[in-house]
Amino acid sequence: MKRFAYILLLAGVSVQAQQIQTYRPFGTLRQQADLQQKWLMQRMNATVPTLMQKYGVEMWIVPMREYNEDPVFSSIVSPTTFAARRRTIYLFSYPCVAQRKALACDGMFEAIALGGTSQGGVYKAVRSTKPAAGPAGAQQQAQAELWGDEQWQVLKKEIEKLAFWPGQQSLFDCWINEVSSGSDNTWWERSLNESRGADIVIVLYNGQSGGAIKDGPIGICHAELDAVLTDSRKVRVIQLPLADLPKELQSMTREQQVAAVNAMRAKREAIQTEFKEKTKGFVYKPYVSDGPPPVPKQ
Repeated sequence: MKRFAYILLLAGVSVQAQQIQTYRPFGTLRQQADLQQKWLMQRMNATVPTLMQKYGVEMWIVPMREYNEDPVFSSIVSPTTFAARRRTIYLFSYPCVAQRKALACDGMFEAIALGGTSQGGVYKAVRSTKPAAGPAGAQQQAQAELWGDEQWQVLKKEIEKLAFWPGQQSLFDCWINEVSSGSDNTWWERSLNESRGADIVIVLYNGQSGGAIKDGPIGICHAELDAVLTDSRKVRVIQLPLADLPKELQSMTREQQVAAVNAMRAKREAIQTEFKEKTKGFVYKPYVSDGPPPVPKQ
């Protein structure tokens, strides 16, 4: 039988390191971000004002919460911004745009950010009147971020600036429900009183009843509408696409729907009560190991 011998000769070979070059047809991420930022500037300086002027929109308000952003969020912020702040309100103002041809209007388009940054100079970022907290915050901004009731108050002032011609006095007083909402039931009566006292009530209706007090039978939106229908002359309803009901409720009457919802609530409360009873007296004790975990048997 023949035997073959294989001899492996290992020799040290010096290989010159070569630079790895990656083909990027659209540029690096930084280059893409720079290009997208230029698109954003053009969109804010040309496209949005043109559309507002075309349709006679003097103010466009886009509120959102962190991780619950508006669908247009990615189109109106810098490419390096991935989420809204705790609450972010973008306000696009174009005073008396609908009458620019008929009146000598000196109103200019303005984009304002109530919360968050200027997105690379795109918005006029409004900061809080309070100083920034902590050494790290003070190094970046002298003033704290706009948040909470202060945020709503700034929005209120901006809305009340709307006028038909320059120098005109405010047309209305703006009231924002979130400012007066609290943990008690006073916000319910306050909302109804504001609705009754309003000279004009514009209802954007999509079928949702709004939040209720302690699982009440009616939501605040329907309660406000019911409160003002005694003087229907001041009420204007704008019909929006109706919100979809759950499939199991679509074929029911109103009374059946209320009964079904109450039954679901009762079932949920029963489950919670049973859980509390079964866990009564239970004390959670975290596991503390006295040594390494046991080695499993093979």
